[in-house]
Amino acid sequence: MPQNLWELVLEQYPGLAGHEPRIVEGQGPGFAEVYLQGTEDQSPFPDQDVIELRDKSVGLTPEQKAGIVAGEFISHVLPERDQAFAAMRNQFMMSMTSGQMQREKWAMQRFQQRGIIPEDMKFQDYFNRIGLPGLMRGALTPEFNEEAAEALRGENAEVVQTMQNYLRRSR
Repeated sequence: MPQNLWELVLEQYPGLAGHEPRIVEGQGPGFAEVYLQGTEDQSPFPDQDVIELRDKSVGLTPEQKAGIVAGEFISHVLPERDQAFAAMRNQFMMSMTSGQMQREKWAMQRFQQRGIIPEDMKFQDYFNRIGLPGLMRGALTPEFNEEAAEALRGENAEVVQTMQNYLRRSR
């Protein structure tokens, strides 16, 4: 069933046609883990981009799992594989307000206090690896994460709409 999830993703995001990450089920904390082709020593398939569905995804519907796969691919893999989308990601990052950046700093502090991330992690590392991908998932897969999308609507609406159009276009 995991590869069939990609078909569900493509129904929502036809602009991702031509990409085909390996989708596997695994164990570990959270909903998913992403392994970029050729850069991850722990990848179950080092020669492919891999999205591993984890413990928290057990029991979800195929549509919910497809939402996780879409969000992980769009926020982590696509910027590495598509120069046009990478430019939009940078535009998205530059459109963030000081208030949004402050919320991300607070989120990082909460993660540090809970032991989810190291206490000595620098904000830029946190933001690039966790914060920005999380914001992108919320903004670009709102049908799967309405609450996160709501936080972005006014301030980043134009760049989010450009990215959505890109993802939903037919190839």
